[in-house]
Amino acid sequence: MSTAAPFETTPLAFKEKPAAEMQMCANDFYREMNFRRTVRDFSSRPVSRCVIEACLLTAGTSPSGAN
Repeated sequence: MSTAAPFETTPLAFKEKPAAEMQMCANDFYREMNFRRTVRDFSSRPVSRCVIEACLLTAGTSPSGAN
């Protein structure tokens, strides 16, 4: 029976915003997300490798059921 090595966690460090500012941020986020659309037609414009890698790194931080 092998035992997985424990991992270290880093506590979240953030400053809580006042309620009115949180509401404003939530509303802004909703408006931004409301513009999302499914893309079925792609541009032939090139995208730099560093941008693609940054997107993949960001996607890898998403929580999942197997996280």
